[in-house]
Amino acid sequence: MGVQYNEVTVNPTIDTAAFATGDQIGTLMTFDLLISPTIGSKLVGVRIVDQAKQSAVLDLVLYNRPVTLVGAENAAADVSDADVAAGYMGHVNILAADYVALNVNSMAFKACAIPLLNKGVRLNQVVIPRHRVYGQLISRGSPDYDATSLFVTLCVESDES
Repeated sequence: MGVQYNEVTVNPTIDTAAFATGDQIGTLMTFDLLISPTIGSKLVGVRIVDQAKQSAVLDLVLYNRPVTLVGAENAAADVSDADVAAGYMGHVNILAADYVALNVNSMAFKACAIPLLNKGVRLNQVVIPRHRVYGQLISRGSPDYDATSLFVTLCVESDES
């Protein structure tokens, strides 16, 4: 059948006050992926659309289960040791150089290769129930977003052969 691509976008509601380096942006995001549990799939890219044109350096931390965010939004990001040990999948660093800026907005794309499922077998202790991935955004600068100005898209490749 070949390789299939799909993507899912989340538009988190975020604090409109300026963030500092290490601050959590928004709450835990849920990405409902359109993949089969018997197909080898991987995250191949992350796209950011920034309608506030902050072009901020960000970390997107990914988990295979819902985790409790210990820190509040716009405060130091934190997740319990137990949640990290049980659910951490990987992370993607979005750098300033990854953005292209237009007059009133900017966007970035960052390629990556984070395995999601491998022919229905556990891979690196990662099992994704209900085909969901959870994401936490962390500021690595001092962006000042509008409440709904940020869109985060996961791009997934599935090998159906």
